[in-house]
Amino acid sequence: AALRRAIEYEQTSPLCVDPLARLLVDALASQEERRTLSESVQDPQSSLASVCAFTRLTDRWLEAPIWPPARTTRRQVVMLGSGLDARPYRLGISRATTLYEVDFDEKLLHEKHSVLKAAAQKPRCNIRVVGADPSSAESYSDALKANGFDPSLPTRWVFERVLDDFSAAQLATHFTMANALGGAAGSGVAAHVSERANDASKATRDSRVHLDVSGTLRKVGWRNVQELLGDELVRICAGRDLPRDLAVYFADADEFQD
Repeated sequence: AALRRAIEYEQTSPLCVDPLARLLVDALASQEERRTLSESVQDPQSSLASVCAFTRLTDRWLEAPIWPPARTTRRQVVMLGSGLDARPYRLGISRATTLYEVDFDEKLLHEKHSVLKAAAQKPRCNIRVVGADPSSAESYSDALKANGFDPSLPTRWVFERVLDDFSAAQLATHFTMANALGGAAGSGVAAHVSERANDASKATRDSRVHLDVSGTLRKVGWRNVQELLGDELVRICAGRDLPRDLAVYFADADEFQD
């Protein structure tokens, strides 16, 4: 994902702006990883091609004011599968925000911050590194609580590619946990789901035909669900060629009207 963002940033009109991605890839990705990823990103229909679209949309969402306005200026962000993501260093996030980076490889997360510090980069919010399995709701919910997560604060949950290949029941487990643990007023969810089978032609290769992510979000208590896919997603992303099975979802903890 970081290599894709690095390559995208070097384009004339990039979908997302991540000036730190190349620094991190060069410092921390192995030669084999860079070779494999370089080959995969040449295909605009690869799963990696969707990363920049999700980054573009989620960056704007994270920087936007929460609604409805909360009584406190304190905020929380949970990045599941954060890897080499550098949002705490490049987004306009309030210093009253605590961002939890959740990933398998806690050592890699610490190495990432060491590389950024050596490059004189400073985080714009508080960061807490959480070593936990981002595909296991039980694992990361326990780890978040052990690292000071406050259920009373508005929290924005970012599920970036960690939900791929999940069943509807598994999706419900994650979305239910996020709502129960961090669903205070002003909270929200952003989810990136690839290989979303929603037509009969995919039935032979994907058993998740008609997977209803929007319905799952609503069923477990999230509101104002927005589903972006297909032509609508391409339009928002300036006509760029994107995987046709990419879908991006946003949802809120509160019911409100424009």
